[in-house]
Amino acid sequence: MAKEEYLKDEAYFESIDLAELTSCMKRILDIRDRKYGFPAKTYPKCFVGSEAVKKLIDENIDGHEEDAVRIGNMMLNSGVFHHIQDAHPFENKKLFYRFLTDEDHGSVAHKPDGSAVGWADFITSLAASQNQTLTLQPEIPQRDPNLAALEQVNLAACGIAPLDEYNIELLNRVHPKKWVEPKPKTIYNLVVIGAGAGGLGSAAGAAGVGARVALIESHLLGGDCLTVGCVPSKALLRCAKAAAAVIQI
Repeated sequence: MAKEEYLKDEAYFESIDLAELTSCMKRILDIRDRKYGFPAKTYPKCFVGSEAVKKLIDENIDGHEEDAVRIGNMMLNSGVFHHIQDAHPFENKKLFYRFLTDEDHGSVAHKPDGSAVGWADFITSLAASQNQTLTLQPEIPQRDPNLAALEQVNLAACGIAPLDEYNIELLNRVHPKKWVEPKPKTIYNLVVIGAGAGGLGSAAGAAGVGARVALIESHLLGGDCLTVGCVPSKALLRCAKAAAAVIQI
């Protein structure tokens, strides 16, 4: 009988939906900046292990301390959260843990009005051309004298043309203007240099199994394949096929 109950427990743990459980825990846990040590150091966006165990029991997610700790370690080993210094497994103690989604991954800079800084802020011709017919011919953007103190667009280094509203949005996604770098961590499990197809896949795969990864790219995320190679070429081929189909009608 004890053996059957153990197998049932194993099936229960294997059936847990980690994504749903993560969403639930982020909703019920007290996640906030906390201080520890002398002199006190602030650890942002943390929750306490013992409080998490109590919440798991109080919310009827699990009824026993041992099972709650086991669930916590399943999440930790799956890369959902980690101990702030990566020095402990999940324990029913006053230890600080942080969800990986709450880590400092860098961010887009913001203007005084709170809106994100984008490439359109540096290209005055974009605003002027939005009410005009778009063309496939690249247009050289005019320098904005009001932004003389800020970095202007370097078309040679950009490598994307025409700089219309669609490619501006692409640039905002693959090379955000005025990106705020994250605060470097003390230790990384993997450092990936180059965010092309191979680099993105390697970084995402390692992070998905809980590794702490740094991804370094000086130009465009996705590399040639995303921006000027495989993906855009398929769009051009589709346009050519559509044009050929019209001619045959």
